[in-house]
Amino acid sequence: MESLLSLAQVEQVTTLKKSTLYAHIRAGKFPAPLELRDVRATRWLASEVERWVADQIAKAREADTAEARAAKSRQMASVRASRRSEQAAA
Repeated sequence: MESLLSLAQVEQVTTLKKSTLYAHIRAGKFPAPLELRDVRATRWLASEVERWVADQIAKAREADTAEARAAKSRQMASVRASRRSEQAAA
């Protein structure tokens, strides 16, 4: 059986506030809630929220890795330029 999360629980899991969550929902960047009309409640599927969190973690790690590769590339270019300068001066 699928677990359902309240707004307060989604805010706690994602660390996002209501206004930010709904802005992400409108932009298609966050799963939309289910409207439980019989009980007048809004709930999110826990699996969808957990997948969103996992995706955010993966994106952050990819960005960190890409940034590290770019920094290393800049460092290597600087070393090569320095060596060229030294060879030209010799």
